[in-house]
Amino acid sequence: MTANTKSPSPLLITGAAFVAAPAIVVAAGLIPGLLGDTFALASSQSAATAFRVHIVFAAIIVLALVVLSFRAAARPNLAAAVSQVLGTSAIILGMCLVMAGSAFLGHGPGMRAALLFSSAAAELLAGVLVILAASRLAKLASKAAAPEKAPEWKRRLLPAILLSVCSLFLMAALGEFLESQAGAAGAERLATAILIAGIGGYFLLASYFLMRRLPRSRRNFWVLLILNAALLLTAVVILVIEPNRTAALEMLGLSLLAIACSAAGLGLAHRFARLHGHQNEGTGQATRKDR
Repeated sequence: MTANTKSPSPLLITGAAFVAAPAIVVAAGLIPGLLGDTFALASSQSAATAFRVHIVFAAIIVLALVVLSFRAAARPNLAAAVSQVLGTSAIILGMCLVMAGSAFLGHGPGMRAALLFSSAAAELLAGVLVILAASRLAKLASKAAAPEKAPEWKRRLLPAILLSVCSLFLMAALGEFLESQAGAAGAERLATAILIAGIGGYFLLASYFLMRRLPRSRRNFWVLLILNAALLLTAVVILVIEPNRTAALEMLGLSLLAIACSAAGLGLAHRFARLHGHQNEGTGQATRKDR
């Protein structure tokens, strides 16, 4: 560890603690109250299952962060990439608790919505701390490997994380629009088409701009995986907890659509790169003939 680079381990351990604490709160303080929810429209068993899935994901993140805090200095490049994924996952978990807290506000004081929001804040803060640790690890790796630059695909990981998180907000906004059109057959079909076009177009353009001018490599698929991570994780959670199988399968279909459009964006980026290369080659040959 160089003198000018602070150790990322305290940030990783602190992030693990901020993910572990909400998981304990959810297990001990929220699930028992949830099972006793008397709200007329409550689906207590499904919601309890969702929180248990949340706890499992949180436990995996905590374990990975603790292990990473001891091994980060040995392989800072790999640790930086893993930390970005874990930080994004913690932010997604926090957003899930925010949405759960918003849903439970009308269920009465027994649901402890304030506890949900404070737990969500802790997980969001954990995600920020872990991503900050990833930036420190990236600096450490760049100093250790100087004067070599980090591989180009690793520079696309942070934009991919941000685009992945933004896709959840886009999906929520389009979902609300679709729900507002429910009941009117023509308007509902149009809203469904807008939802499909919006999700597909978003991932096509996001993948294209992430992969543009990126040298071909199998590691580029890590960028695509992170781009689709938030939507895929949401689809897995909904498949587990959603009693309405039609809605769950629709969410899975959207995830597959996002993956297909991301792959199409990758193909477009590579095709335009080849065309650009051929044009440059032709220009170079013409210049040599003129000489």
